[in-house]
Amino acid sequence: MYSPLDKPDGQNNQNSNYYTCKANVPEIFNYVLKDILTGALGKNSSRALERGQIKEIRIYDSSNTLKRSVVYTYSSDPGRYDQYVSSIYMTGTAEQRMAWLAYELSDLYLGGSALSFEILHSYCIYTFPVYLEEEKTTDYYGSPSITNITRYRYNNKKLKSTIITYNSRGDSLKTIIRYPSDINIGVYSNMNTLNMLNFPVEQITLKNNKYTGSTLTTYKAVSSTNYVPDKIYSLEITSPLTSFTYFNGSSRDSHYGTFPEITYDSYSNTGNLRQMTGRDETPVSYLWDAGGIYPMAQVRGATYSQIISYDGKACDYPGISLWTGLNTTVPAAQFSTYSYKPLTGIATATNTRGVTTNYTYDLSRRLFIVRDDDKNILNRYRYGYRNYPDNGLGGYRTVTGYISTPSVVTKGISSTSYATASGGTGSYSYNWYLKNSSGTVISSCLNSSLNTFPFTCYQTGSYYTQYEVTDNLLGKELHVPVAALHVVYLFAVLL
Repeated sequence: MYSPLDKPDGQNNQNSNYYTCKANVPEIFNYVLKDILTGALGKNSSRALERGQIKEIRIYDSSNTLKRSVVYTYSSDPGRYDQYVSSIYMTGTAEQRMAWLAYELSDLYLGGSALSFEILHSYCIYTFPVYLEEEKTTDYYGSPSITNITRYRYNNKKLKSTIITYNSRGDSLKTIIRYPSDINIGVYSNMNTLNMLNFPVEQITLKNNKYTGSTLTTYKAVSSTNYVPDKIYSLEITSPLTSFTYFNGSSRDSHYGTFPEITYDSYSNTGNLRQMTGRDETPVSYLWDAGGIYPMAQVRGATYSQIISYDGKACDYPGISLWTGLNTTVPAAQFSTYSYKPLTGIATATNTRGVTTNYTYDLSRRLFIVRDDDKNILNRYRYGYRNYPDNGLGGYRTVTGYISTPSVVTKGISSTSYATASGGTGSYSYNWYLKNSSGTVISSCLNSSLNTFPFTCYQTGSYYTQYEVTDNLLGKELHVPVAALHVVYLFAVLL
């Protein structure tokens, strides 16, 4: 990679017209020259933006034989250093570190006289882009080798406009990319004015200067400041063309054909796609959350107008509930639905078969666990940082709990047990059981979201209630012996 050895900073002490250095005891400059002091303490014109770029990649086999090398060349125009912002740097003994230096210099050269100095100089902040201009790939097959060279060119908007590859057979493969600024009329002029520059309109491919393919994306306005794709066309040819007409904003080359590959039918006012139609004339529609940030559903085989009543849900609206509603409204369509944890990430994804994948995040909002529909763990992620140990629970505490229940109940009269759980993510489900003294389950309530369990004993004797708590997001279950749960025996008394 390019380092300071390849791209050293520019010194700012070469021309005395661009720096000044003053001291209250000028004799110090008899020992330490001004330009040396300025060069050592000043701020150079940094070429850091050219460093860290990949210079060359070499690939070797297990025998340490070179098999491939890729050499990269970046911005080679010597005039690039004319693109900069002029800046001024000032320092002196008002800074503590400089005051210490002045003390040391005075002690060394001036016999301890009080010394102060100030330095002021100009330097450059370079603003030129670091273009990748050439990529040279060589594959080695013993002594023979095959070399391909790819060159990149950029337009006056600093966007990649041409890619040319020369292979070992002597063929040239070229891609031309055209942007709104290349057309600059109508919609495309407005896009250019709004600095919507990096939106490829036409991408044309040539082999040995004959046209072999092209993709055209036209744009339209959904508001005065928002422009979006309208249609996508592909070149329909059976042999290369010797001539081709570039899109001019209204008319296109006749070889594009009549029917677009994709038509973008409908957008929201903020530019979110609501419906598109492919060449097979099958509509694909999209639902978004109330804020227009998160995509909530993709529906293939139904128009947006058919599902509009489901648009604008809260981003954490259950994906399976949305899936069930769509299945009722447009059962012939195929759809996937999603829900999100705000400012964190996707929470659930329900596929076209109605199977849901669940995503859980740790306390630092990093993906922690991916689970299937049956709460089985598919993937678990752990992050280790110094002085921030991973407890295997994403930073959450272990789930703990206890039970509160009456010691005596009346036969045939309803009573209630209460569960208290803490730790984990705080989202729990409960399995409740009423058992007799032999451990036989008399009644139960499974997968309940309630931490209360109403029950009725219809026979006298000894009973006890028990519960299991599951953290819905972590999938962690709390199985604790009865004694550990503080279970109290219940006596149903016959009156």
